[in-house]
Amino acid sequence: MKKQVKLLAVLSSAALSCAVSAGGLDRSGHPYENIFDDGSHVSVSMAKVKPSGRDGTAVTGTEVKDVLRPFNMVVMGAKGEINNKVDCMLQYDHSPYGFDGDYKGQLAGVNGGPEMTTVDSQEFMALCSAAVVDDGEHKVKLLVGASHKEFDGTLTGQAEVAPGVVVPVATSLDSDADVAANVGIAFEKKSTKTRASAMYFGETKHDIEGTLGPNPVVSKAVMPRSIRLDVTSGLSKKHQLAGSAGLMRTKWSKVPNLALNVAAAPTVTAATLDLFPNDVTTYYVGLGKKLNDKVSIGGRYFWENESQPDTNRSAVDERKGLVLGAKVKMGPVDVSPRMTYIKLGAHDTGGPNTLPVSFEKSKAIGAGVDLKYNIK
Repeated sequence: MKKQVKLLAVLSSAALSCAVSAGGLDRSGHPYENIFDDGSHVSVSMAKVKPSGRDGTAVTGTEVKDVLRPFNMVVMGAKGEINNKVDCMLQYDHSPYGFDGDYKGQLAGVNGGPEMTTVDSQEFMALCSAAVVDDGEHKVKLLVGASHKEFDGTLTGQAEVAPGVVVPVATSLDSDADVAANVGIAFEKKSTKTRASAMYFGETKHDIEGTLGPNPVVSKAVMPRSIRLDVTSGLSKKHQLAGSAGLMRTKWSKVPNLALNVAAAPTVTAATLDLFPNDVTTYYVGLGKKLNDKVSIGGRYFWENESQPDTNRSAVDERKGLVLGAKVKMGPVDVSPRMTYIKLGAHDTGGPNTLPVSFEKSKAIGAGVDLKYNIK
């Protein structure tokens, strides 16, 4: 039964990765489930997400086509069993946060609007788990670690430099790195193969340097804190079933808007980028089944609260979808392919500087694979 529970842990990470990556800023879902695996291993997870359509109509009647662009995700890590009570892992996340949108100039208003926006980031995470209670039937584990994060981005748009005179403007931004603390707790019950865990990921604060057109600018930014709650449990020993449920909540409401200040006069604001004032919560439920000693299959349904506000920095709202995956053991290697279908909710975007656009009836398809080499 233990293998089914592990299957659901793998699918949990895969599900969240695709669930939150179809157009919002939060992409990877902070995967950390490998810390609970037995023994030591190295792993890599790869995925490609391709939004389809994401078409909208501006208030003027202009059609806005294919706003969201495809992107790739890579997570690499290694986990070691230090002793029978302590486990540690190191992980590199290629894109914990990101956005790739191309509005093709169709959102530009009187004072200019975004044409293309790209946000990239990376994270190095170290995490250790220590069993503080272990009576053979129950375990309580404390999880402590840290994340090192940084990001960069580009935004092209238009600016009115004189009455009726609009010119293209490009913004390029690079941040320094910051470190956040991550803490959590997990409870395990051996007889029912149950694990419940809660994990808090701290926020990071960054100084930014960049350019707005030809002019140097400086700013400060925050990458938000979040919390994950996850439960996996054996459901039927006879039918070799396991289930899971959980959520992830990201506190975007605590992230201030991005003010781009003139580098030579830091108190002077050249432009402000509106971010998301609302928190984002993604929920999921899942089911897995062991077919034989080498193959397990599973599925997971996820949904999101209506979270994104009316802002031109995103073209998405409440997302929902389905992940189907499998786990195949090939000697010391575990191969876990997956496919995801994501339905993007309707969304209205716009503001004083842009033309309102209504986005409807869009979707995204994700495909990926996890590879894990078990050392012992």
